[in-house]
Amino acid sequence: MSGKLNCTVITPEKTFYEGEIDISVIHTHDGERAFLHNHTSFVAKLGTGEIRLKGSGSTDFLFVEGGVAEVKDNKVVILAERAFAIHDLDKAQIENRLKELESKKAGLAKFSPEREEISAEQSALKARLKTALR
Repeated sequence: MSGKLNCTVITPEKTFYEGEIDISVIHTHDGERAFLHNHTSFVAKLGTGEIRLKGSGSTDFLFVEGGVAEVKDNKVVILAERAFAIHDLDKAQIENRLKELESKKAGLAKFSPEREEISAEQSALKARLKTALR
């Protein structure tokens, strides 16, 4: 008999997701981690990437940027700095922003702080785009 996990995703603005799931796959700072019923306690820093929450016959895809996740006593709590539902990710808008950033980056010195900031934003946008293309 397989059990369920109670899952909550919270951002500073709201409770983003609440529900019972069979498995969660979370993008942590050092890779993906999967959690099932009766998983040992776990705490991790979140990375920038996709979260998959599989429940009764469906999978919810979310995208998070930073935060922490805790798994304990069959509860998954994700405190995300930012979160997006897959339907809120606009592929065209993301692609346009990536083009804008690439143009802006081309005119900057190779090791400038602004270039580093643009590179970080580009990485986050590319991860968002990967989720948006699902």
